[in-house]
Amino acid sequence: MKFKFPVLLLLIVHLLYACKEPRVGEKLELDMSKMATLKGFVSAQLTKVNDSVATTYEAVPQGTKIIFKVENNEYLLSAGGFQTFETFVGAGGRYAIDIPVTSRGINFWIIPTDFEYDQRQAAYNSNNQWVESGIERRYYTVGEKTLFNLVEGEVRIENIQYEEHNFQ
Repeated sequence: MKFKFPVLLLLIVHLLYACKEPRVGEKLELDMSKMATLKGFVSAQLTKVNDSVATTYEAVPQGTKIIFKVENNEYLLSAGGFQTFETFVGAGGRYAIDIPVTSRGINFWIIPTDFEYDQRQAAYNSNNQWVESGIERRYYTVGEKTLFNLVEGEVRIENIQYEEHNFQ
């Protein structure tokens, strides 16, 4: 009986401290020497004044956040949870981010954040010309998008286009 307790105690200590695999929600120590770059142009129809025959898309507001989500098992097969990385749209609607990858590549999601904007409206005037007719508040969304096999040293261009929605 005395012999079973120390063995059981050793087994419990081993299970608690010997397993170093990350648990759900824990951050992994990533190898930052293997990186890939993702960049692109982010647009939305912010004004209808310039539209005549076709829809014109403009750069989204500077500072719009883009989130990148990578499951931890992309880095360590037995790991749970995920990593998030984020960047912001800069001047002219451009974004760029360096993401840690593995030698076999990773799959991940792009999750652009929604935003609101005062969209300039247009209408025909009596001379059959487009003129500005006011402003309407709109919100803009993009569903998350899955991208596959981003590999070390790759520079991938991924443009993002928002859709507009009424508040009604």
